[in-house]
Amino acid sequence: MSTSLILLIHRVSDTYELYSYSVLLIIGMISNLSNAIVFLTFRPFRGNQCAFYFAAESIANIGLFLIILPLNIYHCISNIDLAGVSLYWCKMKAGLSGSFGLCSLYTICFQTIDQYLATNLRPSFRQISTIKLAHRSVLCIAYFAILHSIPLIITSEIQESGSCSVTNVVLQTYNAVFYYPVLSTALPLLTTITFSLLAYRNVRRVVRRQIPVVRRRLDRQMTVMVLARIVNLILLGLPYVIYNIYTLNLHETDQNQLEVVITGLIGLLAYSLLYLNFAVNFYLFLIVSTRFRRQVKHGMMKKCCAKCYSVHHANQRRHSRNQVAPEIVLRQVSGGVESA
Repeated sequence: MSTSLILLIHRVSDTYELYSYSVLLIIGMISNLSNAIVFLTFRPFRGNQCAFYFAAESIANIGLFLIILPLNIYHCISNIDLAGVSLYWCKMKAGLSGSFGLCSLYTICFQTIDQYLATNLRPSFRQISTIKLAHRSVLCIAYFAILHSIPLIITSEIQESGSCSVTNVVLQTYNAVFYYPVLSTALPLLTTITFSLLAYRNVRRVVRRQIPVVRRRLDRQMTVMVLARIVNLILLGLPYVIYNIYTLNLHETDQNQLEVVITGLIGLLAYSLLYLNFAVNFYLFLIVSTRFRRQVKHGMMKKCCAKCYSVHHANQRRHSRNQVAPEIVLRQVSGGVESA
């Protein structure tokens, strides 16, 4: 009974892993590419700091998906874990996934802080929130994430079991004591929850400020989208953090084979929820913000119409050039006949 149950869980895990990662790669790339295009090119969001943070997070998510999900899908199809057989892929996966993950996570943190400053009643606080500060903040986040991932790249090795993990005892302790519970959990959660609630309070009192109606509506829209992003982060990211802390303090010798496969299946569910958190932002914004839906619809239609017009205009020019040549040839021929 136990053996058949273990085999069943293995089959369920393999099937779930292949289809979930494939779907996540597709919807995640579409979502993050759409976000990057909308927030970087659409007129209502140009020069807006919050929109820039959304775009920066989407770019980091794209990098995270491209370095992790294709390797996982290849593992499901070929039964070969490149990170478990190649030291290069082991170190690259550990380093780049850590860098892109921290970039995405702390971009959200700085975004909530900036939104609080931008909606504050005090002019001195609002003056701090600028697009230049957003650019510098994203650069600092990227530098910090890269420096933080260098020890991961150096100490990641292939184990005898065929897995890729950190071998340094000090770094393992750091991960268990500080990185997972504090740096990637408590600190981002406290920061995002605190400043998003403060920004929401500011927006509720924004009527008292003498600012243009368009700017006021944009502040409210961005605050709602930030709050939705934070709720999504908490609901879908927390299971992964709990699972990671649990496995760091787990000794495989204390588990039997059935417990190992059940723990692996739970881990797959936690991982898929984590990646879902990075994959659905664009769809989430479409759901929670009516104004964002109108902006995307209007922007997409405008771009499509401009593209269709440019193609039609190019075809007309090409057609007119094709019509000129026969007339010239006929004139030359008729001229030759008359002279004869």
